[in-house]
Amino acid sequence: MKRINNEGMSEIGDGKRKSFDLDYDKEIQPVEWDRRSLTIENEEWLTSQEAADFLKISLQSLFNRVSMGQIPYYKFGRSNRYRLSDLKKLLLGHPRGGF
Repeated sequence: MKRINNEGMSEIGDGKRKSFDLDYDKEIQPVEWDRRSLTIENEEWLTSQEAADFLKISLQSLFNRVSMGQIPYYKFGRSNRYRLSDLKKLLLGHPRGGF
């Protein structure tokens, strides 16, 4: 059983105490986004079409590689979104050729 007392401490059923800090004065930064391109915490998120264009592959190739687990993606509602930094790592992680 867990109870919270007046001193900001939670009391666990076995009698041990665990403290937690609630900072209500901390200012929350607004997140700027639009319908097509989403930016959260200086990360740029791409739609499926934008990711395919960035990788210079067709949209169907992107979906095939996503379903095979070769390209990481995230769900935002019903949409797949791709982090630009992940796609850059994917491209730069497998160099070919050389002298």
